[in-house]
Amino acid sequence: MKLQDLKEKLVNKFPNRESSIKDDFKKNKFNNFNSSKLLVSNNSLNYKGEKNLNNENKYNLDNLVIIGVTGSKGKSTVCKMIHEYLKSIGKKSILYSSVEIDSLSSSKLSKTSCERAINKEEDLLDIIEEAEAYECEYLILEVNDMSINKGLVKDIPFDIRVLTNIHKKNSKEFFSIDEYIEIKKSFIRDIDKNDSCKCIIGMCDQYLLEEFNDLIRICPKEVITYGSKYLCDVWNVNDNNLDYMVYGDESSNLNTLNGINFKVRMNELNYDIKAKSIFSFSTLNILSVISVLDTLNLFDVNSFNKLLGKINIDGRDELICVNGRYFLIGISLMPHLELLNIMKEKNEFNKLKVITASIGENFVTWDKEFSDVKRLSKLEGIRRQAMRYVDEYADVVYLTSNDPASTDKQSLIDELKSHYKNLDKIRECPERKEAIKFAVNESEKGDLIYISGRGNRNRFCNTFNEMQVYTDKDVLMQVLKDKGWI
Repeated sequence: MKLQDLKEKLVNKFPNRESSIKDDFKKNKFNNFNSSKLLVSNNSLNYKGEKNLNNENKYNLDNLVIIGVTGSKGKSTVCKMIHEYLKSIGKKSILYSSVEIDSLSSSKLSKTSCERAINKEEDLLDIIEEAEAYECEYLILEVNDMSINKGLVKDIPFDIRVLTNIHKKNSKEFFSIDEYIEIKKSFIRDIDKNDSCKCIIGMCDQYLLEEFNDLIRICPKEVITYGSKYLCDVWNVNDNNLDYMVYGDESSNLNTLNGINFKVRMNELNYDIKAKSIFSFSTLNILSVISVLDTLNLFDVNSFNKLLGKINIDGRDELICVNGRYFLIGISLMPHLELLNIMKEKNEFNKLKVITASIGENFVTWDKEFSDVKRLSKLEGIRRQAMRYVDEYADVVYLTSNDPASTDKQSLIDELKSHYKNLDKIRECPERKEAIKFAVNESEKGDLIYISGRGNRNRFCNTFNEMQVYTDKDVLMQVLKDKGWI
């Protein structure tokens, strides 16, 4: 389906809907756009081989290049990096991901995180209208498994579809493992025969070789693959079969607080890549970005390394070094604590201290799937596994709250505490802001404090109907400022 046809279909479906585009933006589209930063020639060719339209020509919505990224891990990071690179070389790109919405024309809050890029069909119409109002060249869209399952993205004419990986137990609180895998597979399998898209599929250590080959077989479009030499060696396969490959000295250059250095092979050439990221799995996220940019004929290694040297993705494994301490803000516990332990064994820091929590139940605006009985019945097992993992690797654990909603905060802590063997390492602090402050005040030089669970999420569901607005980084920076450390 062409994008213009999809827009008309949605407009007809919601005839009384109020447009999301700001009136002042519609009157003067480029008031908020710094055109002096554009580096693009009016005659440059885009991915579809057609001339980019300048402001004097009529904008054609069907020329918009749409990149959709799904996967269990890394999809929001991949989306953000693609978007920032495109902007850095003068392209007009808008981003919809859980880590950030970045669009000049929307009435929605810009530069903020969201739960999902698309929750309902009206959201999709908002995005299409924004792209048209902004006369956008690229739309970068994070595709959540819920959005796929609800059929919200089935008619989007993606030019590039990316499947970063499938971690089989990643979404077991909402779906069975088989359901989850089928949802992810459908994104690269169920493609309109008229869509001229390419599919980019990443290797993953959660796959067997046959499973990876099956992903390639089920895709009806051109497939581009990327992965690591390490995994090729494990699978005993020829790495020349990969279109893009990462390799390097994993023992010395990867999993380090000093950033990672590695090599990429592409188009029979080799490139040195340097990034601020501290975890080895980041190499595959970066390689995913490279594969997209190269497919668009836009990759330049110098420009890319320059971006990697300065880009910060708020709350996604973001490292802040202050007064001899390391503060890491992220979401996942696994495999982060195991990798941090590797760094600790290399004497990069002294003690690993973790702030962690679980969410509660029943907030006034939560979708019904958040209170689904099937999901709730699985949460205790998930928490048990997570807390035993923390117990194994953390030297000190701060148990606190994370969207407690209608659930008593102390009862959440008590339940988490029941899964620990080493109770002497636990500090209880029901209020999340106070937990962060407590961890900072108790820290010693050489400590690494991992603030997990929320990333850059800025909405905190404190009771059934009370929402506070702050990020963990906001709280941390204020505490550090109050102590005179920054």
